[in-house]
Amino acid sequence: MPQQSQQTSPRHQLGGTTPYTYAWTFGDGGTSNVANPTHAYAAAGTFTVTLTITDSSTPTQTATATHTVTVSAGLAANFTSSPAHPIIGGTVTFTSTVTGGATPYVYSWTFGDGGTSTVANPTHAYATSGNFTVTLRVTDSSTPALSATATHFVIVASAVTANFTSSPASPTTGQTVTFTSTVSGGTTPYSYSWTFGDGGTSNVANPTHAYTTPGTFTVTLTVTDSSTPTQSATATHTVTVSAKLAADFTFSPTTPTVGQTVTFTSTVTGGVTPYTYSWTFGDGGTSAVANPTHAYASAGSFTVTLTVTDTSIPAQTATASHVVTTAGATFSIAANPTSVGPLVPANASDGMGGTNAAPNATSTIIVTGSNGFTGTVILSLTPASGLNAFLNVTSITLSPTKTSGGALLTVNSNTPGNYLVTITGTSGGVSKTATVSVTVVDFNVGASPLTIGPLRPNQTGSTTVTVTGLNGITTMVAVSRIPGGTTSSLTLSNCSLSPTTTTCTGTLTASADVAGVYQIIVDAISNVAESNGNLGANTVTVDHQIVVTVTVQDFAISASPSTIGPQSPGVTGTSTITVTALQGFTGTVSFVLTASSTHVTASIAPTSVTFTSSGPTSLTATLSVSFDQLGTYAVLVNGSSTGYPSHSVRVHVISPATVLITPQSQGLASPGSTVSYSVSVVSMPTFAGYDISVQTNNAVLSPNSIDTSATIIPGFFETINCVNGGFYANGTAIPSGMPGNLNCGSTDGPGVVHSAGSSTSGFASGDGLLFTINYIARAADFSISASPTVVSNLGAGQTGTSTITISTVTPSSTTVTVFNNVIMDTNGGSIAHSTQSGTYGVSSFTVSLSLTPSSGLVANIVPTSVTLSLATPTVTATLSFSAATAGNYTVRVTGSATGLPNTPSHNAMVNVQVTDFALSASPSTISPPSGTTSGNSTITVSGLNGFTGTVSLSAAASSGLTATLSTSTISLSSTTTSGTSLLSVSQSQCASGTYMVIVTGSSPNFQSRTTKVTVIISCGNDFKITASPNFFTGYTQNGKNKFTSIISVTSVGGFSGTVNLSATSSPNSKVSLSFSTTSVNVPSGGQATASLFITIGPHAQTGTYSITVTGTSGTTSHSVTITVIIPNKTILITGMTWSDPLSVSGSNGAQTWLVTVQNFGSSTQYVQVVISGVANVGDHAFTAQSSVVAVAAGASMTITVSTPSGTFTSANVGQTFSFQTVAFFGTTSTTLNNVSQPDSGQFTVVA
Repeated sequence: MPQQSQQTSPRHQLGGTTPYTYAWTFGDGGTSNVANPTHAYAAAGTFTVTLTITDSSTPTQTATATHTVTVSAGLAANFTSSPAHPIIGGTVTFTSTVTGGATPYVYSWTFGDGGTSTVANPTHAYATSGNFTVTLRVTDSSTPALSATATHFVIVASAVTANFTSSPASPTTGQTVTFTSTVSGGTTPYSYSWTFGDGGTSNVANPTHAYTTPGTFTVTLTVTDSSTPTQSATATHTVTVSAKLAADFTFSPTTPTVGQTVTFTSTVTGGVTPYTYSWTFGDGGTSAVANPTHAYASAGSFTVTLTVTDTSIPAQTATASHVVTTAGATFSIAANPTSVGPLVPANASDGMGGTNAAPNATSTIIVTGSNGFTGTVILSLTPASGLNAFLNVTSITLSPTKTSGGALLTVNSNTPGNYLVTITGTSGGVSKTATVSVTVVDFNVGASPLTIGPLRPNQTGSTTVTVTGLNGITTMVAVSRIPGGTTSSLTLSNCSLSPTTTTCTGTLTASADVAGVYQIIVDAISNVAESNGNLGANTVTVDHQIVVTVTVQDFAISASPSTIGPQSPGVTGTSTITVTALQGFTGTVSFVLTASSTHVTASIAPTSVTFTSSGPTSLTATLSVSFDQLGTYAVLVNGSSTGYPSHSVRVHVISPATVLITPQSQGLASPGSTVSYSVSVVSMPTFAGYDISVQTNNAVLSPNSIDTSATIIPGFFETINCVNGGFYANGTAIPSGMPGNLNCGSTDGPGVVHSAGSSTSGFASGDGLLFTINYIARAADFSISASPTVVSNLGAGQTGTSTITISTVTPSSTTVTVFNNVIMDTNGGSIAHSTQSGTYGVSSFTVSLSLTPSSGLVANIVPTSVTLSLATPTVTATLSFSAATAGNYTVRVTGSATGLPNTPSHNAMVNVQVTDFALSASPSTISPPSGTTSGNSTITVSGLNGFTGTVSLSAAASSGLTATLSTSTISLSSTTTSGTSLLSVSQSQCASGTYMVIVTGSSPNFQSRTTKVTVIISCGNDFKITASPNFFTGYTQNGKNKFTSIISVTSVGGFSGTVNLSATSSPNSKVSLSFSTTSVNVPSGGQATASLFITIGPHAQTGTYSITVTGTSGTTSHSVTITVIIPNKTILITGMTWSDPLSVSGSNGAQTWLVTVQNFGSSTQYVQVVISGVANVGDHAFTAQSSVVAVAAGASMTITVSTPSGTFTSANVGQTFSFQTVAFFGTTSTTLNNVSQPDSGQFTVVA
């Protein structure tokens, strides 16, 4: 069979010689399809321009021409200048930038002040300030020359000047001085730099400043402008600052008597001299001198005022006032000592249960007369709040002979502090006072906080203990603690207090391992030294204590009941878990459960409890426990709370007394390996022995031995030990009396294990092993079969089936069942109990089904896998298959088991006979002599690969032709492999032309087959008309499309004469048709031609134009159709593949194309691809079309187009077919009124 290959079509092939199609690429992405385009380049560079011309001949011819175009950039000029702000006489550098044009360039500069230059990058200096226009003109060397001009401004600054003023003119210290600058010239913005002469600075234009000291200060302003280089100007002035005016005075003597001269002395500073003075003496006297004198005429208190004014602008004024007191005969009062203490509080504890013994202090109050004073002085006390004061006498009488007297003052206080007591002596209108200061000291001890906690057990808390000296006490304090049931420590043991060391601190830490409230006593004691105590004590013992409370919180957990059961597997029992908060515990207690076995399922609800300060102190949760295998278990309930120690309670769970198989289940083991199961008891009361049998499926799991060596029964004596009725798993007999064949009974057959015995030295109870059984594992397996195994006479392309059966041979599971079991109590009786059996293997396994069909056969199986189990030991699947061509095929079905250790695999084979039939015609072309209107062809039906059946024949002829078959059915068998029918064709009235007859053969359950017969009728003198080319594709929708077709009129049967030509178009809008001549003279046996000129105007509708050319001679007319397509480029064919060569046998006579289209539009288009073709020799034509598909905007899609099976037969072998492809499209699936530019190709048919 020839190999098929994939071909890719050339793009946009056109037929005919003229017109030409043009394809320009300009090298910058631009294109054109007109003959003589224009193009503008957007960028400079060298571009390769390519022109490709394709003519309209068949096949087309192509010619290509290539040239380069060099595009120069346009001339552009610019420049920069530096510096940006030049000054008079400064050098300015100009830098030009020129692009485009042709070098070398010519430069022409004008600088705006009369200066010029012709260099590329000149410099220039300006002699004056101002704005100058600088112009650069550049001329290149191209022909004609190009020029470019650039203009910028240069601003040249004048010199900068600066000055300033200040206000006020004569400031004083602390007064705000405002400075105002005046600047001109230069280039703005300016920068300012001020120095004020006292270290102060500023950088603003008009600053303010205050001087803190008097003096004369030099103020400097420096102004810098923004020129390049910068210019600066400086201005300097002085500012004189005066101190503020201040005045005071003294007088002597300080306590004058009536008539005594008092001298007043003034002191004045600051301000500006000279000063003016103004005195008022309080008794009407005045003075204007600096230091006056004055005498008072009477006793009393007089306010003296001095006012001083300086000479500053504005003037300053200062005032001072004092009181002068003059006296006559009087007395005085004094205290000795004037201060007493330190004392301790009168109520201070002495550490022995009493108060201190020396709480009082005393001072002597002395009254003395002067200036001849006589009379009685009444004494009174004014003590400060908190001070207790007493006098032993309250009056003292003085005379010329007794000029002084005394009283005893006694003081104390309960509160430390500094106190003052005023002693007032009064006689007549005169009062005198004396004061005594009293110092009371103490210390205290405190803790912050006073409460430690709440703490967690063994958590350490702390508080700060502080000993504080009060009112400057100097003493040593001893500090200690009484733990009160806690584990505690105190870092402070001694504290030395003084006026400068007033506190000592230490840390008291405490913890306890049990919840509770604890009290720690902190004791501070000192022997305080005091003076002026009335008992003369040197020290006083002072003791202070505080109580620190420690609170420890926790929780407790308990369970009720503590044992759940007995209960069966799967049954849920409960216990109430109670959590109790201790000492105000708050927080969340979370539960974690730990089961003693994986067979236990335990849960608790809720999973945590939360205690609040206002909630209950006990909360509960429910523990739910179940197990899936009999036994005795425990669940540990652990309660934890963040930061607290965990607490737990254990709950036991028990099951009913049971004999059980363990493990409860095991998976499949490798065939031949040992699998062991234990027979155990749980929760069993005291027992002495047992008699137990266990049954399995011997084909799956065969017993091999019994092991009682680890039994829980002490001194166990075995009376029965029997496996498989006395046979090992491999079928070997076990000697009688040996383990495995010890006392076997009638019920101890294959798969049965029987063990019995009792204790010789005690009894057993609870949970434990009785004996272990060792089994040998067998291999699980399956079988696979097909029905039928042979499928005959299956039609090509038809589907056949076979049922595949998959069945279990050896099961994959068995139960391990306890039966005939007795547990004996100590008295030989039977103990009631339950039993629980086990399982082995897997409940099901999967068989995966795969297919191996022979070449050419397509096979499928449903389902592709099946599951086998004890409940479903047999399952079926359906195998289906088909082949496109006749032949003998096989398909192997392989079943592979998964989930089995030995992974068995088995096969089933199905043989398939595929048959078919073929049609052929001989001859395939009927061409009767001229004037004859009938002919025959023999139709042969051939059976392929043993085809058996009846083929029904039918014939379909072109209009104007009648076709009949001599027989319409042909029966074929293994011995009759072919048959024939005679096809007869005829015309009732002769009409020259080429006709087609399609003969179709069909048979039930087989595909139909066809063959084609061409009939050529010639009716004597006639002519035929042809057009070349007969197909055109336009170039554009917007311009004119012009085409030329050569119309040939050929003599048939000796015809000669004049043939008149006419042409019409559908549609005909904007279509112009004309002939080079409208009539031709056709010689006998010869040919005459005329040219048809077709013009379709601008903006014509896109689509297909059918132009019908008719030749008429007398009553005889013949026509030919020319097709013109004006494409719509919304949809373009961008790729196409097909089979070349096309094998008739390999393709079933069908050609398939894969056509790729792209939507260049902005909306979805509905597209149908149509392909038309014809044999290059002969007239075998075909048409194929796709279904309508939607192509989204901007998207590409590959569309499949196929001819029907049998379009190409063995009669076409060796022929080459040319075809054309177009895409019809539109915005809906029913309005495909647009057509794409066509594509074309060809292929050759082989056997």
